[in-house]
Amino acid sequence: MSFVSAVQRWSWPAVAGVAVSLATIGLSACGSNSNAAGSGGSVSSHVTKPVSITYGHWGSADEIKASNRLLGAFHAQNPKVSIHPQIADWNTYWTKLATQFAAGQAPDAVQIDPGYYQVNYAGHGLLVNLDPYIKAAHINMNRYWASELPTLRYQGHYYEMPRDMNVNLVLWNENLFHKAGISSPPSSWQQLLHDAQLLTLDSSGHNATQPGFNPNNIVQWGYGNYEYLDGIEEPLITEMGGHLWTQPETSGHAQSLINTPAARQALQFLVDLTFKYHVSPTPAEMNHYQNIFISGKVAMYPEGSFDLPAYKAISGFKWGVIPFPSWNGHEATMAQAVGNSINAQSSKKAAAWTLVNWISSPAGQKVMSADGINIPSIQSMAESPNFLKKEPSGMKAVLDSIKYGVPYLDFPHKTDAFNYIETVMANDVWTGRMSVPAGAAKAATGAKTILAGGHV
Repeated sequence: MSFVSAVQRWSWPAVAGVAVSLATIGLSACGSNSNAAGSGGSVSSHVTKPVSITYGHWGSADEIKASNRLLGAFHAQNPKVSIHPQIADWNTYWTKLATQFAAGQAPDAVQIDPGYYQVNYAGHGLLVNLDPYIKAAHINMNRYWASELPTLRYQGHYYEMPRDMNVNLVLWNENLFHKAGISSPPSSWQQLLHDAQLLTLDSSGHNATQPGFNPNNIVQWGYGNYEYLDGIEEPLITEMGGHLWTQPETSGHAQSLINTPAARQALQFLVDLTFKYHVSPTPAEMNHYQNIFISGKVAMYPEGSFDLPAYKAISGFKWGVIPFPSWNGHEATMAQAVGNSINAQSSKKAAAWTLVNWISSPAGQKVMSADGINIPSIQSMAESPNFLKKEPSGMKAVLDSIKYGVPYLDFPHKTDAFNYIETVMANDVWTGRMSVPAGAAKAATGAKTILAGGHV
C-alpha cells in the first residue's frame, strides 16, 4: 500500500465539510440526548426477540472479508441479532456518516476512530455513554492495552469499546541485508542511517559510503522516507525530547511546537535521509513504484500494522518487521486503537451493544484476529503464540513498543492545524523546495492562526 493510503488510514484528513455537518447536527442533538457525557443509570442490554441492526465501518478489501467472517461468527453465536453492514472506504465513510446522522439515518453501531471523530461525535451527543453498559456487564477494561483506554474516553467516560490496535513498524528485507553483510536490522535511527548507507547502491554497485558513489543514478535505496506527521515525525520529535503540541494538549489553549529546536532537529534528520545522505528516494522517485518495498527497491520501509496483509504475499525475498527506531535510547511510536460505538439516535441500543460488546470480548477478538490482519485489543491475546505464529518475524518486539505510543488527543481546531502542518511538510519541505527552518516557520505561523479560529 502506498504511503498516501497509510496516511489516510491513520491520520486525520481534511474534514472541513464534516466539521460543518457536525456543527449542524449538534444543534439538534445536544440537549436532547440522554446519553451525553456524565449520564448513567440502568440500561437495557439484553435482546429478547429477533432484531435486525445496521453496522457502519470502513475497510480495505482484506478488512472487509475479515469483517464479514467476524459478523458471520457473531450471528452464529447471537442468532437473534441480524447484522446489515454498511461499508465504505476511509474518506467516504466519514462524509457519509455525517450525512446519515444529519438525516437521522446513521447505523445503529458504528466503527469510530479515536481522536477527532470520537471527540466531535461524542461532544455533539451522537454517541452513547457506555459506562453503564460496561458496569452492568462487569467488563474488566484492564484486559485491553493500557495505552488505548484513554483514547476511547471522552471527558472521562467511555464512548467506544476496543476493536483492534494498530502500531507503526519498519519492514526490512532480510535478503538485501544479508547481501550487504549486515547481520541484523537496526534498533536506533543512528544505526538505521548507517545500515541504509551500506544498502544504498548506484548503478555501478557503489554504496553511499564509497568513493565514486553516484547519487544521481541510484538503483537501490536503504530506506523509503516519506512525510507522515503523526506516524513518523511526531514520534521522532518525542524521542528527541520535544512535542508536536504544547502540553497538556487538553489545556484548552494548545499550540503547535513544529518550529521548536527538537522538532526542527527531527525534521532535518528525516529530510537529510533523502537530500544529504541519499539513502532514500525523493517523493517523485517513490511515486514511480506501486509499492517500492515489494518491488525490492528499498531495504527498509516504515508502515502501519494495518497494512501488513499487503506484504504477506511476498515470495521473492525474506522479510521481517522491527519497532519504530529509538533515538539515543529514547523510544516512541504511533500506536492507536480503533473502537466501536453506539448511535445515540438508535432505537435498537440493546442489540447494538450486544454486537459492540461481543467484538471486544475474547470470543470476538479471537475471530477478528484469526487471519492476522488485526492486532487484538486484548493484550494477552495479541501476545499469545496463537496470534504471533501468523505474523512476520519480529512482531513480538513491535507489540512490545505499543507502550511507547504517543496518544492522539483532540482539541479545538487541531485537525485543521494538523492538516496544514502536514501539507507544508509534504509539499514544501519533503520535496526540497523549502528548507526545514523556513518550512517549520511557515507551518507554525499557519497553525497558530488556525488554532485561534482563523484561516490560512
